[in-house]
Amino acid sequence: MPRGDWRPRVPLMLRYTGPLPTGNAESSKAIKNRIRRYLHPQLLNFAKGDYHFNYLATPGNQPPLAGVRFAPLAIEGVSAEVRIEILRREPPGQIITNGGDLDGRLKTLFDGLRLPKDAGETHGFTPEWGDYCICLLQDDAQIRKVIIDTREWLEPAADASKKTDVEIRMDVDFFRGTI
Repeated sequence: MPRGDWRPRVPLMLRYTGPLPTGNAESSKAIKNRIRRYLHPQLLNFAKGDYHFNYLATPGNQPPLAGVRFAPLAIEGVSAEVRIEILRREPPGQIITNGGDLDGRLKTLFDGLRLPKDAGETHGFTPEWGDYCICLLQDDAQIRKVIIDTREWLEPAADASKKTDVEIRMDVDFFRGTI
């Protein structure tokens, strides 16, 4: 067991459905915030039900960034192992796809899991989304292990613009300390 781990293990399962372009795409800032908004209610429900994290159920005193108070579920000193299953509308084995290359798409996902670094990364947050958002990680450098599985998503797309959408299922385990 790596030094500094704590038990009990804190497992978490998250789901995201929608576009996932490469990090180089112009729309990737908006997509990162779409991921944050999509995951926020799941993280909020998790925080309410787990005594390790229930302090996040209310906004607290986080300083706002472009009018939004962002709070990480995993603070400094906590690392995460992430198992990711990506369902996409391409046959298995294609690394470069209609939605972009896999590593670029993962970079967009990982950026969407962390706190925005500055106000320029808050694109897409508007008053109707509220002024509070829980993110999975303080920084994506907290990810210490990643396992990725891609599968073909057989559900037909509603329209052509949805052909590059993905469904992502993530199992996350948190650990105190680093490896």
